[in-house]
Amino acid sequence: MAAVLAGGLGRLGVTVKHKAFFDTVRVAGTAAEIAAWHRGAEARRMNFRHINDGALGISVDETTSATT
Repeated sequence: MAAVLAGGLGRLGVTVKHKAFFDTVRVAGTAAEIAAWHRGAEARRMNFRHINDGALGISVDETTSATT
């Protein structure tokens, strides 16, 4: 699912920081983009990791599906 997530984000124009990852995808953006993505995730009860004003982490696990 992490590879699917990274591919989808890339198609949306989001910068995925690393080509190699396991279960966490690190994305980069402006401080305003990161803040907006984080707010949107919280509103949907998604737990994104705020790394700094220019990056956040999105983790998936065995409970993650295409609809969750």
